[in-house]
Amino acid sequence: MKRLMLAAVPAVMIGGALAATATPASAVGGTLFCQVISNHTGSSGGSEPGSCGPSVADSSYVLDYGVAGGSAPYSWSVPGGHTVIGGCNSSSPFCDITARGVTHDQEITVSVSGISATAFIPAVCGSEFC
Repeated sequence: MKRLMLAAVPAVMIGGALAATATPASAVGGTLFCQVISNHTGSSGGSEPGSCGPSVADSSYVLDYGVAGGSAPYSWSVPGGHTVIGGCNSSSPFCDITARGVTHDQEITVSVSGISATAFIPAVCGSEFC
């Protein structure tokens, strides 16, 4: 009986870990949305829960992350190399950062209070995606 219980523990733990990572944009207390906005045209790839991307190639973008259905205080985690231009503090349900269009694909993940969303920005070559 003990062996059966011990064998079941890792399966439950693995199942719980898979369930926790299957929907990274949702958690108790809110959902994290993101959108990628072109700095030059103002075009957005749309606001989506969990992941987002640009609609046009550009040399720079605003990445807009926002919590829907959550409440303060917030604990934002922003990756290095990106300038915070709005929010991203304990009382703000949004976090806006900058990103440059570069010649390699980028995945920029921001987290808040245990939930995360990732902006996927394709490589930019001149005024087009590579």
